[in-house]
Amino acid sequence: MDSGAGQQCIWDEILGPCSSIALNNEVLQKILARVPLLISTCQHMRHLLSRPENRMDVHVSYVSMDSSPEDLVGLQGIFQTRNVTSLLLDNMFSLDEDDLKMLLDAVPYNCVLQTLGLSGNHFGVSGARVVAEILPKCPLLREIDLGNNQIRFEGLQMVIRGLDNCHNLRAVDLSSNNLGLTTGTMIAEAFAKFSSLSTLKIGLNQICCTRLHVPWRTVCRWSSLSILNMKGTDMDCTWMDNMVQVLGECPSLSKLDLSHNNIRGEGARTLAFGLRHRSGLTALHLGHNGFGNLGCTSLARALTQCSKMAELSFENNLIQDTGACKLANALKTWGCLTSLNLSYNRMQCEGVMGVLHALKYNSRLTKLDLRKNIVGELGEECITAFLRENSSDLVPIVEEQLF
Repeated sequence: MDSGAGQQCIWDEILGPCSSIALNNEVLQKILARVPLLISTCQHMRHLLSRPENRMDVHVSYVSMDSSPEDLVGLQGIFQTRNVTSLLLDNMFSLDEDDLKMLLDAVPYNCVLQTLGLSGNHFGVSGARVVAEILPKCPLLREIDLGNNQIRFEGLQMVIRGLDNCHNLRAVDLSSNNLGLTTGTMIAEAFAKFSSLSTLKIGLNQICCTRLHVPWRTVCRWSSLSILNMKGTDMDCTWMDNMVQVLGECPSLSKLDLSHNNIRGEGARTLAFGLRHRSGLTALHLGHNGFGNLGCTSLARALTQCSKMAELSFENNLIQDTGACKLANALKTWGCLTSLNLSYNRMQCEGVMGVLHALKYNSRLTKLDLRKNIVGELGEECITAFLRENSSDLVPIVEEQLF
């Protein structure tokens, strides 16, 4: 057997007739251990993928890859021989405009790509320009993740134009891109036309302003939005009237993240009005909003009917015993709760005991975070006893992290 045939057999052994190719560090180590002289991973992968018996839909993922982005040259061969449905190039760090141009050359027109992940590459406005040229080649695109790339207002404009023909778009992540205050209305108007949009993540961008009211209602009315992430978007209590209008037009919403804003007690009380009768809500993240007992009490009353709630995060909100005990009344009605975060509040023994009593018969809880509260010795004893008696599935937490 010649060396080429031997290498091909090794590729068959490592990857097989795969439909998912993940070039992470573990796979690369296996390859290098068996083929020390392997020069270009992608070149040999291209030979494997070009074989007729291996022509099937594939998912190509370069996850935390230590090798050079120059290996992207092999993608052209993959796209020429396979139906690539998913391409993840997240967190490569050194991915720049030239690397994206290689990707642009590799992606054919009318390709079947449905998922494109490019988060954490910091390629800026120039990279966004190239991404905008790639998007018209992908009419079947359903999910795109451009989070943490600093594309700014200019890059966002180009990306939105590139998405014009992606009529099946369902999930968009634009988190942490320094989009600025003027982009909120543009995002709302741009994505209003995607009737199948179910996930929109625009967190860690200072975009909230009162002008968003009408466009955002349009987004929710014409979409099946189920996941909305507006974490750290400079939202304050005055914006909550707008959010209530959004929630009223969004019956399918199941996960909402408004953490790291500044809604405070008044804003939480307004938000609570919009969350009434939301029986389908499964996750609510409102940490770092400083709404105190007033907000916690209002939210607890509104959430009593959320029987499907699985994740609740109220950390760092100045909640004291009064608010915690009101929240405990809601906790008693949630049989599906798996994660509860009440850390960095001001609960003392009474509040902690009320919460633990409400959770006593919850068999699904796997994560409980009560760190940095003023629980005292008796509270510590209650927590320790609860951890001992509760479900064995509860994630063990080191004691000094709990108290």
